[in-house]
Amino acid sequence: MDIIAFGECLIDLLNEGGPLSFQGSAGGAPCNVLAQAAKLNRQCALISMVGEDYFGGWLRAYLGGLGIDTRYIQTTRQAQTTLAFVTLDEGGNRRFSFYRKPGADMLLRPENVPLEAVEKTRMFVYGGVSLTKDPARSTLFDTLRRLRGKSVLKIYDPNLRFPLWEGDLDTARKISARGMEFADIIKLSEEELTFLMESAYEQEAAHAVLASTPARLLLVTKGAQGCSYYTRTYSGHLNTYDTCVQDTTAAGDSFLGAFLHRLLELSGAIDSLSAQQLEACVDYANAAGAVTASQKGAISSLPDDERIRECQKATPKCGKSC
Repeated sequence: MDIIAFGECLIDLLNEGGPLSFQGSAGGAPCNVLAQAAKLNRQCALISMVGEDYFGGWLRAYLGGLGIDTRYIQTTRQAQTTLAFVTLDEGGNRRFSFYRKPGADMLLRPENVPLEAVEKTRMFVYGGVSLTKDPARSTLFDTLRRLRGKSVLKIYDPNLRFPLWEGDLDTARKISARGMEFADIIKLSEEELTFLMESAYEQEAAHAVLASTPARLLLVTKGAQGCSYYTRTYSGHLNTYDTCVQDTTAAGDSFLGAFLHRLLELSGAIDSLSAQQLEACVDYANAAGAVTASQKGAISSLPDDERIRECQKATPKCGKSC
C-alpha cells in the first residue's frame, strides 16, 4: 500500500447560491488527499468511521469507486455520518458549519486501527480534525506512538477548523501542536503556522517547528502566493499558477496528495532530496492545487496527471500581485 490515511469521512454540503441551497459531495481532508493520490494511480486506504445511515453507505460506495480501499472504514449505530455545510465568501474562501455532536468519525477506537497494515504502508497521513475529540484523539495518538521507530513516513496536516474546538483556542493550539511531535512531514497554511507557533515571522516560526519536532520537511501553503518549504539544510519558495479561483475547497488536500505522489516517485525519501527534486514535487503540487481551486467542488475537481502537467506547461505563474 502506498498511503493509508486516518480521519474523518463526511459529507460536504456546498452552498449553491440560494441561502438554503446546498449540493452534497464526499469530503474530509483525509478523503480528499487519498482521492487525489488515487487519481494519480496510487494505492490508498482510509481508516475512518461512518454512521449506519444513507450518507455512510453512499460514502463507502463512492470512495470505493474512486479506487480507495474502504475495508478499514467502520460503521456505527452510535452516531450519524458527519455533515459539513460549506459557504464561500467573495474570494472563494470557505466557512464551515459542522453537524458532529457526535459524528461517527469521532468514535474510532484502537481496535478499529489495522496496525499491521499501517506499519507496512509507505506513508501514513493524519489530520487535526481527528484530534478535536475522544476517543478518536486518543486512538490517533496511540497509533502514532506505536509507529515510532517504524519505516512508515508520517505526514501531518492540522487542518484547523476552529468551530470544532468550540472556542477553546488554547486547547486547539496545544493539541494540534502535539500532533506535530510524531510527524516526518508537516503541511501548514501560513495562518496555521502563525497560530500554532504564536509568531507572525514565518522563518522564525518555521525554524521553531523544525527545532521542536522530528519533522524533516515543513510545507507552508499560502493560497495564491504558492508554497514555502523548509528542511534542516535548505529552504525556498515557489509561486503557484495563475488560475481563476472558483472554490478553494480541497485545494490544499489536492496539493498534499499530488506532493506525496511525486515524493513516492523519488522513493519517498526526504533526507536525500536535493533542492531541485523537492522543488519539482512542490511545483507539481502547486499546479494540482491551482487546478482544483479553478473549479467548484472538492473531489470532483481533483485533476489527473495530464491536467496537472498541462497547467505546468500552459499556465503562467502568479506574480507578486496574486
